[in-house]
Amino acid sequence: MKSILRILLLLSIFITANVNTLQASHLLGGEITWKCVNVGGIQKYKFTVVVYRDCTGCVGCLGATDELKVWNMNGVLNATKNVGLLNAPTANNQSIKLTRVSQKDISPTCSYPTTDPLNCANGEKGAVEKHTYETGIIDFDGIAPPTDANTPIRFTWDQNARNPSDNIIGG
Repeated sequence: MKSILRILLLLSIFITANVNTLQASHLLGGEITWKCVNVGGIQKYKFTVVVYRDCTGCVGCLGATDELKVWNMNGVLNATKNVGLLNAPTANNQSIKLTRVSQKDISPTCSYPTTDPLNCANGEKGAVEKHTYETGIIDFDGIAPPTDANTPIRFTWDQNARNPSDNIIGG
């Protein structure tokens, strides 16, 4: 019995001594907006997705292209009317192609304890980068309004990266 306990003790010491440090990438948040665009008397839509990146992490996690997911549609966006603007639909959603149109360091111009501006390129804590993505002009013709007010059409963008300042203690 003592030899089993000794082996377990040595094994646990070995495992805990070889644990590597884990790090995560971080996004601060974002917003999805749209505007109506009148094209030849037909209402169409242009979507903008803005993502704010914490410059201490998430390096390279935002690409030049991405996708805006569309959920709970009655029908499928017409690929003929939206040539080159859509990804192939899945069983649960359809997605609209996004292209990054700008990437800008929007860090505060002053920082404590120095008066030097923060710099995202240096990965400084508190520095923030803004990424703006846009879609082409999307035609929703043929998509019926939701039949149930409790399941409206939803637009989502996702990335698995959480800001370290959002850690929940005791949660």
